[in-house]
Amino acid sequence: MWKREYPASDYHGFYYDNKLPDVTTTNGTQRYIQDVLNNLGHFAERINTQGNYRDGKWHKSGSTNGSPDIHCMIKTSGGVLPWKIEVKNKDTMSKAQLKYQDKMAKLGALHSVISVGELDEFWDELNRILGL
Repeated sequence: MWKREYPASDYHGFYYDNKLPDVTTTNGTQRYIQDVLNNLGHFAERINTQGNYRDGKWHKSGSTNGSPDIHCMIKTSGGVLPWKIEVKNKDTMSKAQLKYQDKMAKLGALHSVISVGELDEFWDELNRILGL
């Protein structure tokens, strides 16, 4: 409908499809977090930590072992803070992920584990970080 009624806006890229992702899935929760942070003026990118499947087998990704799903930079009144977010469904953190989390804590970077569909966890953590 939008394309039909406002063709110039669509052509120039002014249309934004504001459908919310399905936050009952890991992928949807990651997309939701990334969209919210980027739309609020921060920076967030999803990292492919799984690798990819081609030629009948899995190939490792180039990311650091244990790297979280989303890497962010958050603007606060005190400056810009790095924030790493791991989105978990029913699984638990691997040894590599725990080691990565510990390393981030020692460096002063923020690291959070958000459960799939638990958007209150995300918003509580974001509000806590913005208050730093």
